[in-house]
Amino acid sequence: MLRIQRKYLLFAVAIIGWIGNALAQPKPPVLTEQERIKFDAAYINAVKEKILANNDDAIKLLQYCYSVDPYNPAVHFTLAEVYFTKRDFNSAAFHAKKSVELDSKNLWYKELYADILIAQKRNKEAADIVVAIAKHKNDVGTTMQASYLYALGGDTKKAIKVLDDFEKQNGINEDVVLRKEQLYLMQNKVKKAVAEVNKLIAANPNQTRYLGMLGDLYMVNGETKKGLAIYNQILQMEPNNGIACFALADNEYRLKSYETWYNYLKCGMKSAAVDGKTKVRILSSFVGGSEFNNQLERSFELAACYQQADSSDATAYLILGDLFQQRKQFDSAHSCYRKAVAIMPENLIAWQQIIFAASQLNNDSILYNDAKDALYWFPAEAPFYVYAAIAASGMQRYNEVVSLCVEGLMYTTPADDALYNQFQYSLADAYHRLDLHQQSDSVFEALLAKDPSNALALNNYAYFLSLRKVNLSKAESLSKRSLEIDPNNPSFLDTYGWILFVSKRYQEAKSYIEQSLQLEPDNAEVIEHLGDVFYHLSDVNKSVELWKKALGKNPTNSKLLKKITDQKWYE
Repeated sequence: MLRIQRKYLLFAVAIIGWIGNALAQPKPPVLTEQERIKFDAAYINAVKEKILANNDDAIKLLQYCYSVDPYNPAVHFTLAEVYFTKRDFNSAAFHAKKSVELDSKNLWYKELYADILIAQKRNKEAADIVVAIAKHKNDVGTTMQASYLYALGGDTKKAIKVLDDFEKQNGINEDVVLRKEQLYLMQNKVKKAVAEVNKLIAANPNQTRYLGMLGDLYMVNGETKKGLAIYNQILQMEPNNGIACFALADNEYRLKSYETWYNYLKCGMKSAAVDGKTKVRILSSFVGGSEFNNQLERSFELAACYQQADSSDATAYLILGDLFQQRKQFDSAHSCYRKAVAIMPENLIAWQQIIFAASQLNNDSILYNDAKDALYWFPAEAPFYVYAAIAASGMQRYNEVVSLCVEGLMYTTPADDALYNQFQYSLADAYHRLDLHQQSDSVFEALLAKDPSNALALNNYAYFLSLRKVNLSKAESLSKRSLEIDPNNPSFLDTYGWILFVSKRYQEAKSYIEQSLQLEPDNAEVIEHLGDVFYHLSDVNKSVELWKKALGKNPTNSKLLKKITDQKWYE
């Protein structure tokens, strides 16, 4: 029960009221002036202790007051409140009942007593009290609560009577009528439930919403013909009524009249009167269906109808984005997701979808901006730091990569192995690019100490050592371990071949780099590496041929162009 919030000032009012006129009780005690002063002080201090949540101290003071004047309703009421707070429901109920008996006109006392009875699950007794409150207030909320409590206590007849009495005094009320409909349906009295809804229709003949309720009532209770007739009546009044369209669509689906079903779905999606959750539920079911050969195209059409009817609904754009993503049209998907977050920027799923779509566009600038925008709204989401760092690395902003990785790691838990590893890879790479080789090596050492079988870390660490031509024996060992874990990885094969090349073991290097190209024949860097090997095997023509092939796949490589022009290998 929602009780009126009592301000501390009201306690003072209660005290003053008691001091002034609370003597109208059975067998009032006659107190001397000194006793009265002592009593008043004890009560006021008890109220203060209650406010400070010193409940035991409050009870001691109130018990003194009670011993002096057992017929004071304010004392009983305050004791009931304190015991209720302590969840001593029996003591609370005793004193609350006494307060009501001593002052039957005080609504606060009745409300507290009802609350205590509800806590004790004495719902029918609570309902009797709430009915008395409702008669005084004459408001629908309290009346509905009394009805609910009677129903909870198993007295459906009284639950309905309370509502009938309210209706006789105040006229037809939608909440009351719908509650009575529910109560009649609980008793399987469908005709009486129908009669209640018909009262709303009679009072509001142009309100199709009530007709829809009647149609739903018929359909749920197996009277399909009557329900369909009501929905068609609604469409005669409002040809684009979405609720009726969706209801008729359900029937057409049951009849396997799929084309008619689809047309009704379009009608419903175009209706701004139907809530978004209903449309999402229907769309989700349709997208996952197989009623038509062109199910995806029709899904687009339904989603477009939804978006046009509800242009301010972010969910409509999210659904369209998901459909574009199914088609791998990531540019269009990205655009839809962006429109969704413009409406609802606090939607985490929408930002996750944006980032995924952006990652498929191969545009570091777009991915970077999206990730940074996402971090504005979700600064503790570690994956957004990962994507921002990857994009920043692609843009050669390596100092920013370091900052993003360090900050992102703060939001990464030990269980997030994939995230932790990605941050470490990006961090090690950025340190390497910044010529901070000691820091780069330290990151790899920490990563491999945590996960010694991490093939990617083994490969990258080995490759960076080989580029610097330092500790080549360690580089070879690391690379060999990565190949033992993943022997058919073209990148790992190239790394091992390159380490052999740097170690001047050209024939062995040729074998591994050729294996890499067999698995990934269009990799420009690996093709160039093979050209470098042939140069050192004294086959300049073959090396130039391979360098030209690599340049065709990476025409901006000026160093490669110089090799070709001079027909000479440069580090």
